[in-house]
Amino acid sequence: MRNDDSDIKIFGAQEQKPDYSDDFAIVEELTRQRTNGNTAKAKQLGAFLANEILGRRCEATVDFPGAPQGIDCTGEIMLQMQVLMVFSAEFCLERYLPVSVLCATAVNKFYDELYRNAPDFHETVSSGTAFTFYYLDIRQTGDIAAHVGKSFAMLCGDEDDEKLGLLGKELFLRYNNMVKGVIDGYDFVK
Repeated sequence: MRNDDSDIKIFGAQEQKPDYSDDFAIVEELTRQRTNGNTAKAKQLGAFLANEILGRRCEATVDFPGAPQGIDCTGEIMLQMQVLMVFSAEFCLERYLPVSVLCATAVNKFYDELYRNAPDFHETVSSGTAFTFYYLDIRQTGDIAAHVGKSFAMLCGDEDDEKLGLLGKELFLRYNNMVKGVIDGYDFVK
C-alpha cells in the first residue's frame, strides 16, 4: 500500500530572503580586481596555462629530474599525463591565486582555451573520472603527491606499477611547482 504525502506541510521553516549585501560585496570585489589589472592577468594566466599544456601534448618523453626511466609514454599514459597536468593547473589556480574571483576567471579562461584549441581533449578531461580520484587524493593526509601518483597509475591501467606511481607523483610535483612559479610571475595586486 502506497501512502500519499502530498498534503503534508512542514511548518516552522521560513523561506530565507537573499542577502544582497553579499552580492554587493562580490560586485565591489569584481570591480576592484578589474580596475587594478588582476582580472586581465587572470585571463592571460588561464590562456597561458592551457596553451602550455596543449603544447606539451606532442611530447612523448619523460625527461625530468625524479622521473622514472623506461616508460613508454604513448597512448593512455600520455593522455593521463595531460589530464594530470590539467588537474594540477586547476589545483594551483585554486590554491595560489589571492582571491576566488580571480581563480574563477583564470579557470574559466583556461577551459575556454582548451575547448577552443582542442575540443576533443577538453571533452575527455570534462567527462572523465580522473579528477574525482585526484580530488580525493588531495584531501588525504600524508604524502598527497604519492596518493596522486597511485591514482595516476590506476588510471593508466596498472595501480601496482611503481614506476607509473612515481611518474604521476613527480609529474604532479613538477607541474605544481611550475604553475606556482608562473602565478608568482604575474605579480597579482593583493
